[in-house]
Amino acid sequence: MNHQLKELQTKYQAILKSGNIAMIVVANTRGKITEWNSSAEYTFGYSAPEVLGRPLTMLLDAEDENKSIKKLYQSVRTVNKNGAGEIVELNGLTKAGKRFPLELEIRKCKAGPDTYYSAIMVDISRRKSLEKDLDNKSRELDLLLYRCAHDLKAPFSSAEGLINLLKEESISSSALALIRMLETSLEKGKQLLDDLALVSIISENNRAIGEIDFNMILQDAFASLREYDDFELVKFNVDIKTDHIFYSNSQLLTSLVKNLLQYAINYSHLDCGEQDCIIRLKIWTTKTTAKIEVDYKSVTLADLETHKIFDLNQFVNDYSMSCAGLGIYVLKNIVDILQGRIKVRRDDISTTRVKIKLPNSLVTTTGL
Repeated sequence: MNHQLKELQTKYQAILKSGNIAMIVVANTRGKITEWNSSAEYTFGYSAPEVLGRPLTMLLDAEDENKSIKKLYQSVRTVNKNGAGEIVELNGLTKAGKRFPLELEIRKCKAGPDTYYSAIMVDISRRKSLEKDLDNKSRELDLLLYRCAHDLKAPFSSAEGLINLLKEESISSSALALIRMLETSLEKGKQLLDDLALVSIISENNRAIGEIDFNMILQDAFASLREYDDFELVKFNVDIKTDHIFYSNSQLLTSLVKNLLQYAINYSHLDCGEQDCIIRLKIWTTKTTAKIEVDYKSVTLADLETHKIFDLNQFVNDYSMSCAGLGIYVLKNIVDILQGRIKVRRDDISTTRVKIKLPNSLVTTTGL
């Protein structure tokens, strides 16, 4: 028995002392440091004699001490209750006074009658720096997209003006047909620019939360879609039931509904003969969610894998999907930002159904 105990102690010491990535600090139930590995010594700058017997909280940022201590105590309470601690982010403080971000996980262990807590810490300064750089690059890209989309609208508007002048001239029917084709291309180009502009400002628009009027949302979406020729080829069967007040970002929801309907139009059978081409839209709310469903007779989705529909790479690699433009990607992006879910499935041979479920932002943020 003594041999086994000695062997376990040897293994424990080997693990503690050999760590060159994670900082391992052992503290007793009073929060006093009892052991300290080489990685912790290197990162914090203290030798073992300088920290042993001193409080673990000395390693936390003094300016952020109350917040960090609260997280630390919460982690200890969690490990005492559940047997496993949670990983929390704190701000560490070196002997030289340098502050740095770290991840900490508390683990509980027994040594005879005594209880100890091992604090396993990892310096995440590099990761935080990369996240900040990525965020800055993302903002720069968003600004570039917005400026490009805005600047390109002027040539499109000029081209539309020239087309309107050409229509007033005496031209052949074949030339007029070509002009109409050019009009359609310009409309799709404007839609692409609108989507580019939307992608660039989505991150800035997802903060304002208010009460949603779905009838107004739908009116705005229809107003935006009426300028497209295909809009006149379909009829919409709309059913809205809002028995509960729903809170979200109105601009994002308007864009979501617009792109959802545009998506349905793009993939619908538009050559319906004597029958009406119908897109059914249903919206209803519960206390915690809003649900949106769209049904339509589809022409393109028969041979597609639905999980690829929202993959932006598909629009680059698969020309057959390019008609949807960035609208599909924007649709999925908005649903993700609103912490919702979206599914696309075929209910029968030709009918496709898109289902979206969004959480009520007021319930999400307040816990009501």
